[in-house]
Amino acid sequence: MRSLRAGVAPGVALGAVLGAALAMGLAGCKGDGDAEQPPRAPDVTAALAAYDAPKGSLTADSAPELLEALVAEAKAFEQAAVLFTAFQDVIGGLGGSSETSGGQALRVRRQALSGAFTGWARIEYVCPGLDANVIDRGQGIIEAFGQLKGGKLDPLIWGEAKRCALPDADGRVLRFSADMLFETTRQLVAFGGSLTDADGITAPFGLDVLILEGGFSHRVSLPDGDVVLTWAGGTDFDHIDVEDRAGAWSCGVTLAPVGGTCSGPDGADVSF
Repeated sequence: MRSLRAGVAPGVALGAVLGAALAMGLAGCKGDGDAEQPPRAPDVTAALAAYDAPKGSLTADSAPELLEALVAEAKAFEQAAVLFTAFQDVIGGLGGSSETSGGQALRVRRQALSGAFTGWARIEYVCPGLDANVIDRGQGIIEAFGQLKGGKLDPLIWGEAKRCALPDADGRVLRFSADMLFETTRQLVAFGGSLTDADGITAPFGLDVLILEGGFSHRVSLPDGDVVLTWAGGTDFDHIDVEDRAGAWSCGVTLAPVGGTCSGPDGADVSF
């Protein structure tokens, strides 16, 4: 069981997670003038707009670049999955879930409240490193925030991984130092920061995706704007759907060598 520690803001305590008080600073309550304020929530409007209305163009010249960018980021998708699994554990604590994606039970006590209220919650997750049975802050933490509006948790959860040590699929420890967010309505996940691998090499780490039923969508930047690629997940890139400024394309591709054909709006075809 991981350690989930609640941050207490002066105000009214609403519940507890794993025996630690999970407190919400209630906005607008009398006597709350000195309440601790959470970090400002990130604005995801531009990111979601880029997925909804991509500005780039799929052409015979840009298609290989798009595919090569997706293949180059395949490892980053695997690494992001490691961090997102831990982030889901934290989100489960904020939302009062009784079970996380990792199968860990979260026992939550709640105090009944009447009327609508607003506020925020902070929760801290101590990262496991290689031994999930040892609680050691030296393995880093994930700190997450959520806002409450009208008594319900807002769809946007954000926070920061602070040298968070997590094992990858091969049992090697990765350390993440990254800002992160999860917009639960559209299922937008975004990370930005750095990653230190098991060999001690630190490199930039940044990624955003939309989680779909049966796949993912990911933005790739071109000189004339973003293009959105959608595929079934993993590194199976033999079929990719592309959304550009002209509309939707369906592409059958190969990786060795990079090539393929995309069928698009009004019967247009692009071969590369």
